[in-house]
Amino acid sequence: MKPPADLDRTAGLFMRHGTLWFESAFCRKRGCEALLFSNPVEEVVLESISGIEAFFRTIEEKLDAGYYLAGWLDYEAGPGFERSLVNSCDGSRTPSPLAWFGVYREPEQFSPVEVEVLFSRRNTCFQDEQEELSGLSFNLSSQEYSEKIRALKDEIAAGNVYQVNFTGRYRFSFSGNPAALFRSLRLEQPDSYTAFLNNGRHAILSFSPELFFRRDSQGLVVRPMKGTSRRGGTPEEDRFLREGLSRDEKNRSENVMIVDLLRNDLARLMHQAGGGEVRVNSLFDVETYESLLQMTS
Repeated sequence: MKPPADLDRTAGLFMRHGTLWFESAFCRKRGCEALLFSNPVEEVVLESISGIEAFFRTIEEKLDAGYYLAGWLDYEAGPGFERSLVNSCDGSRTPSPLAWFGVYREPEQFSPVEVEVLFSRRNTCFQDEQEELSGLSFNLSSQEYSEKIRALKDEIAAGNVYQVNFTGRYRFSFSGNPAALFRSLRLEQPDSYTAFLNNGRHAILSFSPELFFRRDSQGLVVRPMKGTSRRGGTPEEDRFLREGLSRDEKNRSENVMIVDLLRNDLARLMHQAGGGEVRVNSLFDVETYESLLQMTS
């Protein structure tokens, strides 16, 4: 167990340039609950899609030199992984980088007890008295939302697509300490995969119950989530809702669609790697979270 003074020092790092905090299955595989990356010796930044190959070459060089790398990729960097889309998407430069990775000597590890003590301490970094959110707004009006839904239904009916991940964004103004906001959200809604990323220009607060992928000596593991229900007010109602979700035709269909998409993606990777096998070990599992029931496979 780290002394309280060391945990206070850790809390103070959250608002320093290049500090990244991860709580995830990857950390637990290393025998700890969380990893803290701080004081990067260098940064690797992707500003445009055309530079993505050089970006990953640099990352590989740093890894080969014995460094650790941690950071993030924007969704908008996705076209860079499809050669046919690289040129068509390279006309725009975004205000924030498409990807940012810090180069680190070694992360610091934290046990489950140390993590809980860290976030329970009322130190300066996590003070939240001045925290304020205002001006919450959705980026689509009711009319725009309805029009897009109608257009998507037309595309599905025409056979052009069979599933669309239609999303929108909420925007709000925030004043206060991002690390304090992270602490508050973490306490309100504990999740399996949690991160606080501060590169000096931006602070990213990430909370998700869903595993994107996990790589080990045996291969890749994915656990896609599709199909959601509210929690019940009693254990009996929870059980009733869980059974209903597991049998619901619409949710099962959506779950199978995303499983098939990932099977296809993994099969492509296996082909590029020279062979392998894709197996579905379970379907339509329902997991229980603080505020909802979630179907996963």
